Amino acid sequence: MEKVLNHLSETEKKLVALCIEFEGSISLSKTKKHRYIQFRVYNTRRVLLEQFQRIIRCGQIGKACKNESFGRKQMYAWRLNGSANRIYSLERNPHIALRLYQELEPFLLTKKLKEVE
Repeated sequence: MEKVLNHLSETEKKLVALCIEFEGSISLSKTKKHRYIQFRVYNTRRVLLEQFQRIIRCGQIGKACKNESFGRKQMYAWRLNGSANRIYSLERNPHIALRLYQELEPFLLTKKLKEVE
């Protein structure tokens, strides 16, 4: 199976995992037919997320909600969603979250997925 992060060294994979640990989340949800994995990394500086996206070579960046009533800065989010039931080649499936998780799991400290019942 084609790896998502084969272009990164082990040290770079550890750094990606730490970004997710410190600034992000990984969730697993389930419908009647499918399980879905979602990665998110948040920051108020879009340029940092753009660099993260260039390193990972997947995902999308968009605006997260802004709480203007408290005078807070605009928050941005890097997102990667995908079905945990379907795995295709990178060319055919932009939703590569499951493979990304499998490659990063050895480096994750606290953000390990638990099976959804």
